[in-house]
Amino acid sequence: MSQRHYARIADRYDALVTTEADIGFFLNAAHHAQGPILELMAGTGRVTLPLVASGAEVVAVDYSPEMLTHLQSKLAQARLHADVRLMDVRHLALDQTFSLILLPFHAFPEITDPQDQLTALRAIRAHLAPGGHFICTLHNPPIRRRTVDGHLRLARRYQEDLHNIFVWLAEQDIGDDTVEVHEFFERYAADGQLQEKVLSSVTFHLLTKIAFEEMIHTVGFEVVDLFGDYARAPFDEQSSPFMVWVLRVLPHADPQP
Repeated sequence: MSQRHYARIADRYDALVTTEADIGFFLNAAHHAQGPILELMAGTGRVTLPLVASGAEVVAVDYSPEMLTHLQSKLAQARLHADVRLMDVRHLALDQTFSLILLPFHAFPEITDPQDQLTALRAIRAHLAPGGHFICTLHNPPIRRRTVDGHLRLARRYQEDLHNIFVWLAEQDIGDDTVEVHEFFERYAADGQLQEKVLSSVTFHLLTKIAFEEMIHTVGFEVVDLFGDYARAPFDEQSSPFMVWVLRVLPHADPQP
């Protein structure tokens, strides 16, 4: 995971990531939850704020202080409250368990080391209440790889303070099912003069269905549901854009070390 990357882009993150496609799915899950909800890798609160606004009690965890500063500012502006914690999911240590734990926006694969992935899953399992659900969203590798070709693509163009902002992305496979994403932010004045150009990079691991299943079974989870999108379509490896895993603790299972 890259704290440096999110420190660089925290001011720009909300302009880059604007999707609401998953919000209804998580609001529905929250509606059926009992007690507080734990949201991991919460970032600037794209999911947190709708959850809190719906009446959910949320503990929002992220390891980037810069991203959490924006989350807290947005909560204050909206006159909402969440329990915001600066914490690495690999070393999660909260004095409570939760009936619902969320890890949205395919963020888990940014933990690229397999042992760190297992460490994080064990920590999550320790915080899941009996009968509770852990929802983890992942890319579907065959679909996600279609844009991992090294080509520079315009991700978004928008205006800010009379400046034109262009966001470009280039993604390349660097081996071991790991993708490096280069994000270029360009700011132009009204006359077309380049005012600022910022580059930041982040890596993520393309986890196959089989590989993730092996991990979750190792740490003592079982699958409740696996959806291929946020409309709850059945997962199809050749066509589904995502893997939306709904997990619970396997009864009477002791996780392997």
